[in-house]
Amino acid sequence: RKQAWKQSMQEADGYISVSYEIETQNKEWIQDKPSSVVWNNIDFSKYDAIVRTNSANKLPKIVFVGAADYEWNGLDKLLDLAKNTKGQIDFVVIGLSSSSDIPDNVKVYPFLDKADLPQVLSSCDVGMGTLALHRKELEEASPLKVREYAALGIPMIISYQETPFIDVALPEWILSIPNSEEAIDQSLSDILLFCERWKGMVFDRDEARQFFDAASVEKKRIRFFTEIANAT
Repeated sequence: RKQAWKQSMQEADGYISVSYEIETQNKEWIQDKPSSVVWNNIDFSKYDAIVRTNSANKLPKIVFVGAADYEWNGLDKLLDLAKNTKGQIDFVVIGLSSSSDIPDNVKVYPFLDKADLPQVLSSCDVGMGTLALHRKELEEASPLKVREYAALGIPMIISYQETPFIDVALPEWILSIPNSEEAIDQSLSDILLFCERWKGMVFDRDEARQFFDAASVEKKRIRFFTEIANAT
């Protein structure tokens, strides 16, 4: 499979990777092609009309989007966190069927369409990113759910390296915890403090545009395509 991938890439004039980690892997196979990194992004303008509704929450509310079928999402870790923080944090999980194993401080939704998802997200205080990327031996990612949180001004907790923040200081609205099986237990006090601090609060989503908004990020892809076109 890798050989087929290498052959197809050799036919291209250049290639774009979605992370620096993946670009490093690609360079092991193809070293003579120009390359760039352009991470996942979304169109912030589609969220302009959404009004945040989290100010009425009695407890800080964490939202998590991700299917249980993918173990690198770390949904099991989130549910363990919920069990250990009853009376301190409430949770919303999107992408999961109801189950008797779900703690009573967790509200479950199936996967929602694009029209309904922002409305549910807007009722929450903190977004949770992917929690177990280490299970597929990766450290870096740019999941769409994090971009959706940012488009609504929802602060977030991540357990991996966000590609746009490689060698860039994290803003105050991101709490980074280790990418390990023990991360939740090791960081529990930090998680509680972060959630309490941001309960009912939002950050200025304009601060996130340069990192997550397609209007900004996709300029990098266009510049690379232009350079390749001019060189051929």
